[in-house]
Amino acid sequence: MFLKAIDASNKVKTATWQAKHLAVEIRGLDPTNILQFVVDNASVNMKTEKLLYEEFPHIQWDRCVAHGLNLLCEDIGKLEWIEDLFKMCAEKVKYVKNHHMMNTMFLDDFSDGLTLLKSGLTRFMTNFIMINRAYAVRYWLRKLVNSGICMKKVWLMLKVLGAVKVFNV
Repeated sequence: MFLKAIDASNKVKTATWQAKHLAVEIRGLDPTNILQFVVDNASVNMKTEKLLYEEFPHIQWDRCVAHGLNLLCEDIGKLEWIEDLFKMCAEKVKYVKNHHMMNTMFLDDFSDGLTLLKSGLTRFMTNFIMINRAYAVRYWLRKLVNSGICMKKVWLMLKVLGAVKVFNV
């Protein structure tokens, strides 16, 4: 249960600082009602746990599973062949998403309501999400590329723009 937030944006978050503020909050409640803290794997949290254990040995400290999985996936993503896969997939997704006609055709004619997802800069897991979506729509991507519709529309666009004369030399 969430009880309180402390604005620590301009503070140096040391284990001593964290332990001091957490101890005040624990004492303000009935310490026997506090059973567990779930924290990420930052070393400052491990040190805070040790400092608070002396006064509150009954409180269980557990690591956040999502944070642990994110760290695991980040390590997996450092493998050379996985990095290459991320780059290749990102290039293809970027190509379709950045070319209006390809993206529109994909969304209107081929994707069955799914869109391609770009990876995000803030979290590493978005690379895996991008690959998962590209894999989910691989059939429609192949259909888009292999269909004559794609080339006919490109040719029509070039003809309308007057670029066909260049190709008819």
